Amino acid sequence: MTVFDNSQGQLDQDTAMAEKHHLNIKTVQGDMADLSVFADETFDLVFNPCSTGFVPDVAAVYKEASRVLKKGGVFMTGFTKPVYYLFDVKLVEEGIFTLKYSTPYSDLESLNDEELDMFVSKNEPVVFGHSLEAFIDGQLQAGLTLTNLFEDSWGENNPIDKYFPAFVGTRAVKIG
Repeated sequence: MTVFDNSQGQLDQDTAMAEKHHLNIKTVQGDMADLSVFADETFDLVFNPCSTGFVPDVAAVYKEASRVLKKGGVFMTGFTKPVYYLFDVKLVEEGIFTLKYSTPYSDLESLNDEELDMFVSKNEPVVFGHSLEAFIDGQLQAGLTLTNLFEDSWGENNPIDKYFPAFVGTRAVKIG
């Protein structure tokens, strides 16, 4: 198994857990939109958890994932629904749902300097909320065929869970 992540800290945690559980993994640091360290058709499975919220262009991620998948390989990914990014985060934590932003969303374009500074001071990453078209059509345009889709929620009594599941997971196969 190969674990690929932009964060060395995350890779260090993955290595520690693998050692603890006697798992054999290889870790590689890099940008998920550039998997050039891997040859074409290297993997049978690519699993991309809800990390596309940290990149401005999901199409590039999907194209690279498809490129490194073998024919018949499976791509599994999760993403946050675009509607999630419409609300003022501070107010949602208080259970108040006020529309504040539009989609597609970007912290860089939507937050004022004070709000952005608050996130940076908490060591939070910059977030991007993409359209459903970017998520679904992005996979199709990358040569992947969707075979399953499901919704999920935070599962931690998040106020959003009362109104809608915030996440979508898809399974796709590289056909050709």
